[in-house]
Amino acid sequence: MFGKKKKVEHTIFDDWLQEAVFISDRVVFPEGDDPRILEMAEMAVQVGIGGIILLGDEVRMRQSLSRRALHEVTLVDFKKAVEDPKYANAYYEARKHKGVTLEMAKEIVAHPVVIAALMVRMGHAEGMLAGVQAHTGDVLRAAFQLVGTAEGVKTASSCMVMEMPKGSSLGDKGVMIFADCAVNTNPSPEELAEITISTTKTASQLVGEEPRVAMLSYSTKANENVKDENIQKVKEAYALVRRKNSSLIVDGEVQLDAALVPSVAKQKCPNSVLEGKANILIFPDLNSGNIGYKLVQRIAGVRAVGPILQGLAKPINDLSRGANSEEVLLMLAVTKLQMKVKGE
Repeated sequence: MFGKKKKVEHTIFDDWLQEAVFISDRVVFPEGDDPRILEMAEMAVQVGIGGIILLGDEVRMRQSLSRRALHEVTLVDFKKAVEDPKYANAYYEARKHKGVTLEMAKEIVAHPVVIAALMVRMGHAEGMLAGVQAHTGDVLRAAFQLVGTAEGVKTASSCMVMEMPKGSSLGDKGVMIFADCAVNTNPSPEELAEITISTTKTASQLVGEEPRVAMLSYSTKANENVKDENIQKVKEAYALVRRKNSSLIVDGEVQLDAALVPSVAKQKCPNSVLEGKANILIFPDLNSGNIGYKLVQRIAGVRAVGPILQGLAKPINDLSRGANSEEVLLMLAVTKLQMKVKGE
C-alpha cells in the first residue's frame, strides 16, 4: 500500500489515499516534530498528497525531512507562533464570553493543539490531525471550543472503520463502521439518534455504499411492557432516526447476532429491513462501543482506523498515541475526504 513493501491486495484504504492526492486543502499537525509525523510527511510526499502543515520545532523538522519533503511541506515554528499575538487575541475573542482574559489566553495558547485549532478557525488550515502525543481530551476540547459543531448538529461524535478479515462476508468493501467509540459517554436518545445520522454520512463519504444501520442493545425487539431504561433509550433513539430519515435502512433495538447473521435475524426479527446484513453498528454507550471495537481489533485481528470525529464544523481528527506513521497517513486521507465533502 505504501510503496516499498511487497505488493498486497488492494483495499478501500488504497482508494482513500489515491483520492486524497486530488484534494489540496491543508491539514495542520500540531505534533509536527514527532518522528511518526515526520515519517508520515515523507510518505505523503512520495504518494503525492499535499497540503501538509507541520507545527513544531522548526530546526528539528528541517533536520529530519528530505529536501523533497521540505519543498512540499509547510513548516511553522511553534515557538514563534506562541509569541505571535494574533493567536492569543483570537483565543481571547473566541472564549471571552466564558470569562477568559487576554492573560489567560496567552497561557492557553502555549499548547500546540490550541495553536493548530486556532489556525483552522482563522482559515490558515482547513483541518487538523493530532493525538500522537496529546491526550484525546485536549484534542476534543480544542475542537469543540474553537471550531464547534456543524450547522444543525448538536452532538459531535466518533466512529471507527474496521477492516474485516479477508474473505469475510461482513460489511461492504471489506469494512464495517462502529460508533460511538470515543466521545459520548452515555448519550441520551436524542444524542444517540444524532450519532446514528452522523455515522451514516461518514459511511457514505468513506465507503460509498448504502448504509444499513443496526442500533444495538442486549435485546432484540423487546416487548413494549419491558421498561428497562437501557432498552427504552435505544427504542426512542430508533424512532427519532426514523422520523429524521424515513428512507434510511435502519433497525433497533437489535442484538449483535441479529444484526450480522441472516439466519439469526430470521429467528429473532424476521421482519427486519436489515436481514442480518448491517454494515454500521451503533453502540448504546461509550463503554460498549470502546470495548466492542477493541475486542474485535485485538482478538479477531481486525484493523481499526480512527477514531474519526464527525459532526464538527471543520474536519478535525484524533490520533491514537500508539499510532504508527502508516496509520497517521490513513487518517490524513480520511481528513482530506471529509474536506472534499464539505467543499461540495
